[in-house]
Amino acid sequence: MSAEPCVHYSAARKRHCGHTPTNLFIQGRRCSQHTPCALAGMPEPSPAPVLPTTVPRSDIARPYGWQAVMFIHAWNESARQRAGKRSA
Repeated sequence: MSAEPCVHYSAARKRHCGHTPTNLFIQGRRCSQHTPCALAGMPEPSPAPVLPTTVPRSDIARPYGWQAVMFIHAWNESARQRAGKRSA
């Protein structure tokens, strides 16, 4: 929260909102009445991102398991051999 005024422009009033406190958004500083979600008529998002509980974290980190890692390692080894360099 900031003490800077809201920068939402009202064409009907021909002036900026000016309310405080504000939060910083991509569009600029906005009060709680002029946040992007409030202007779209949607509820405000939760303050912390939430991972779905149905997907295990191991599936998020490596969807193909160690098979993809071993394939990449084998591909790198063959590329080194073709280039005439020794493998470490």
